[in-house]
Amino acid sequence: MTARRTAAAVLAMLLAALGCGGDPRSVEGGGIVEMDEIDVSSLEGGRVVRLAVEEGDTVRAGDTVAVLQRGDLAAAVEAQLATARRAMAQSREVSTGPRSEEIRVARADLSGAEAALAIAEKDLMRASELEKSQAIAPADADHARAARDGARAQRDAARERLRILETGSRSEDVVAAKGAAVAAEADLAAARSRLGELVLTAVAPGVVLLRNYDRGEVAQPGAPIVTLGDPSRLWVRVYIAAPKIDRVRLGALKPGLPVLVRIAAANGAPAGAAPANTSPAPR
Repeated sequence: MTARRTAAAVLAMLLAALGCGGDPRSVEGGGIVEMDEIDVSSLEGGRVVRLAVEEGDTVRAGDTVAVLQRGDLAAAVEAQLATARRAMAQSREVSTGPRSEEIRVARADLSGAEAALAIAEKDLMRASELEKSQAIAPADADHARAARDGARAQRDAARERLRILETGSRSEDVVAAKGAAVAAEADLAAARSRLGELVLTAVAPGVVLLRNYDRGEVAQPGAPIVTLGDPSRLWVRVYIAAPKIDRVRLGALKPGLPVLVRIAAANGAPAGAAPANTSPAPR
């Protein structure tokens, strides 16, 4: 959403006289009544699915003026939400350490692996004796030896798993898991922020000057969807003829000094005049 000072369409032409019209010290000039404009736009862009205002409507700060649609942004939020939840669960698991049930299961697995190793060692001893007496082929003894080695490896793996569970998580693992969870939360916040760019609201009260898009059109990032004007900040840039410019002095237009304002009609002729008091401009 960007703001600028420019002519809010062609509002009116006016003539301002310092003092009375017959005063030879008076200075006349022409100008255009202008107002601050605010372009309401999205950093992401998307298809316009809703326009909540018409040209000429008055809006308050926070009112929704348009809604865009981007399916990829909604999907990105869902995906990042799942990632953040998974990272948080992993962080809690690492921080709290293993549960007592997991340790009991690991101890039972170790007992089973030790029993299987004992049986495999006895089978190998019998196979070795039979091999010496040539009661079995050497290949059968090799199979028994391989079975013993496999059972020993399973026992060692079960013992290491139990050791890790009983020791608990290392401090560096806890820190890494927490960091991953924080990063996932930050990515989720960024995805939600991008999705929030699809709902455009007025940041200040004003009047709708232009609707630059229609429903169904695709707006590019940064393109103004709606242009608002701030009628509380009207101002005039007065142009004075060069021969009279030397009669203008800084500070000559004192607060409270009356001026005469004439608004030009559509054909350029003055449509009327109204006295006004000078006061500090809202700018």
